[in-house]
This record gives sequence, C-alpha cells and structure tokens, in this order.
Amino acid sequence: APHWVVFNIGDSRVYLLTSGVLEQITVDHSVVQELVDAGRITRDEADVHPHGNIITRAVGFHEAPVPDYRVLPVNPGMRLLI
Repeated sequence: APHWVVFNIGDSRVYLLTSGVLEQITVDHSVVQELVDAGRITRDEADVHPHGNIITRAVGFHEAPVPDYRVLPVNPGMRLLI
C-alpha cells in the first residue's frame, strides 16, 4: 500500500489536511517545545515565550542533522502542507 514518509528538522513543519481540518503532524525541535513537552509551560505561554526562536536541531551546523520520521498511509483526499 502507498505511504508518505514525512520528516522534519528544527522548526520546519509538516501539516496534514483531511476533511477540511489542518493538523500539525511534526514536532518542533525547539527549546520552547521541550518546555511544553516537560509540562513546564503551556501552549499559550509558548506562543509568547522569549526563547521561541531557539531551535535545538538544524541543518548546516557542525553536527550531522538528525530528522524525525513519520510514515503515513495515503488516504483519498488527504493533502500535505510542507
């Protein structure tokens, strides 16, 4: 069966549009996202956090990039926004 392989590094996001609903399907590699995941700040606080622009993974630094991967089945009508 056909599948999409979706990946991201840093704050490059991928969204899935299904039945008129847009959903972020990747997770940002950022200081603020780590704080949200740890329960130290809320999503609302993350939107205005002063370190919102600091990423923890990126392409082009001295380390090899390590993306996150996700495999999605292809369904009729689905769209990806990259």
